[in-house]
Amino acid sequence: MLRHFLLYTGLALLSLPLLAQKPLWTDPSWRNNNRSDQEYFVSFISGFATEGQDAKELLDKFEEQAKGAVIQQIQVNIETTTDLMVANMNAETTEAFRSKSMALARADISGLRTERYHDQKKRELFAIAWVKKAELVFYYRNSVDNLIGKIETKIKEAENLQGKKDKSLALKAYYETMPDFNQLEEAQLILIALGLKSESDLKFAKGNQLKLQVKDGITALQQSPRADIEELSYFMAYGLFLQLGTLSESMALKPVTFESSGLKSEFSDRFHEALSRSLVKAGGYKIAASGAKSLPVQAEGTYRKEGESLRVSTVVRHNGLVTAAAEVMMPLSWIRENKINWVPENFVNINKLKNISLTALSDGHEARAGRPLKKPLAVKVMYEGQPLANAPLVFVADEKILAKATTNNMGVAESNFTTLEAALQTQLVLARFDVAAFAGIEEGSPFLRQVENTWPVTPARFMVTVKPLTVLIKSMETLPYNHRFKVNILEPVAKNILAENGFAFTEIPSEADLMLTIDAYARYGSSEQGIYFAFVDATIAITDLNSGLETFKKSYSSIKGAGADFQRAAIKAFEATADEIKASLPEKVH
Repeated sequence: MLRHFLLYTGLALLSLPLLAQKPLWTDPSWRNNNRSDQEYFVSFISGFATEGQDAKELLDKFEEQAKGAVIQQIQVNIETTTDLMVANMNAETTEAFRSKSMALARADISGLRTERYHDQKKRELFAIAWVKKAELVFYYRNSVDNLIGKIETKIKEAENLQGKKDKSLALKAYYETMPDFNQLEEAQLILIALGLKSESDLKFAKGNQLKLQVKDGITALQQSPRADIEELSYFMAYGLFLQLGTLSESMALKPVTFESSGLKSEFSDRFHEALSRSLVKAGGYKIAASGAKSLPVQAEGTYRKEGESLRVSTVVRHNGLVTAAAEVMMPLSWIRENKINWVPENFVNINKLKNISLTALSDGHEARAGRPLKKPLAVKVMYEGQPLANAPLVFVADEKILAKATTNNMGVAESNFTTLEAALQTQLVLARFDVAAFAGIEEGSPFLRQVENTWPVTPARFMVTVKPLTVLIKSMETLPYNHRFKVNILEPVAKNILAENGFAFTEIPSEADLMLTIDAYARYGSSEQGIYFAFVDATIAITDLNSGLETFKKSYSSIKGAGADFQRAAIKAFEATADEIKASLPEKVH
């Protein structure tokens, strides 16, 4: 019995490493064969957890980044496809779809799956998110049919109630179609991203026809024209209340933004204030600050110009799902009479982009790695043939930001950065116009990408020759009684690390940029049963010979080694110290 128990225990222990093996999806070749871009939207993220970092928190972050990257892929496909479909869609539908695509990141993508893995031994973290395109097509094609049927049923209900003169319930029934229209548009967007274009799949015409029926029905139920912001905001708030009912939770209300830009105007702020008051009045809702992103109930909206009116749309989501939506038409005549600016100020600068040019004022620059350039890079920025002051620029090499600068009154910006490395002897540095800073657009937003693609500003280019820094190494590695090794142990380790990072070496002090000093001493310890012990105390330091400042210093105390005699034990201690240097020095010399 004991033998069987030990056998089972041994087999269980042997199986543990198998359970801890990396998942197949961490292998790039497996992903290429089993999660191809033709069949899947997929995103893979990996990284390392540094000492003291919470691996679970980092895994959570990686998983969310992977999910976000998959949704971003779908967004890019939507933007590209809708641009190609403009000829087949009216301007209102195209703009509405572009606006909707910006909110897709908050939609639930059916079939989106994630996995994660933590290699505890190597502190390596992996996360993957994927969704099969065929499953998306099947699910969202059915969703379009089901939502069309659901909307038709609600319209018939509203028309019956309207015929019975029950205007309140009729209005409620019409408004209850709004979340369905939002879900319908999201489903149509995802089908577009998957390459579907036929009316039988997307049902654009049918959806537009039903939306027109709902709008006409709501308009017919209005007892009087809604002209000003207070009246229209209350009408919108009442429509949202009919769909939401009583809410025990606070609602985070964001200001409406212009089209798909995410940008605000004076009108945005005025309407936001009015809608906040109206939501309290119509539904007794508790309205939180717009920045309360953690609240489960989030309300946001957009507005766009249609003829001589602004169409204002607001959507309410509960835990990411659309639960209510409402629209109103704001007459531009009233807005003009009250001198309210409805176009975001940012658009003034956005419109300037097509007439901005950048010119490099010099070339043939030289630099030493990690040192300032001998002369700064200078860029001239012009707008319609005149120097542009206060224009923001970003200097970039190999997609890494080196520095930022702003033009002076003559339209000239200079930068003398020190972050170039010697990995490449000749490097291309681009001075790019910082569109996000100039136009006040959120970094990384889909609208910023749209603006940059529509009005590209050609960057200024510089070729910079980069020479490596030279290092003088002085190493004192001794055994007890001032005995020295014939060949140092620590010096070649430090030298290899520096060489891998692009440094050169010299033995002439006047030619050196840096001096690396190593002071290491061994001391003998005790011996037990024929095993001898020794300890090494070492200090490694880097000094900038141009400034005389010590830029790095690290001490290693009582690094232990064991061997057949004291000298061999000392060698083992020096080798263990070399391993410590390998682990700490690279972070300081990159």
